[in-house]
Amino acid sequence: MDELEKFKLAVSNSAEHMIITDADGRILYANEAAQKITGYSLEEMLGKTPRLWGGLMDRGYYDDLWRAIKTEKKVFTGEILNRRKNGQEYYSAVKNCSDCRRWSIGGVCRQ
Repeated sequence: MDELEKFKLAVSNSAEHMIITDADGRILYANEAAQKITGYSLEEMLGKTPRLWGGLMDRGYYDDLWRAIKTEKKVFTGEILNRRKNGQEYYSAVKNCSDCRRWSIGGVCRQ
């Protein structure tokens, strides 16, 4: 098994909510954990932004997040309030990858 196959296997089988987006934040990939945690199917997520389950934080939080990722090209780490498809709210860790084009969002939920 080559390194790429190992990576794919690790991401797809992770218990953490992981998505990959394009530079504009549109979802290109979501692992099974992301689907279970949010309640949205992969088909419902593709082409959308994480706002599908987010948008609950104050405007300043998102301004800081996008400034770090798009303008400063830095890693953003924080905790974010989200809402599952069924309406239940949960907190999740959020961290984008170091190349500032992809996201890795941990679905560690706190009730």
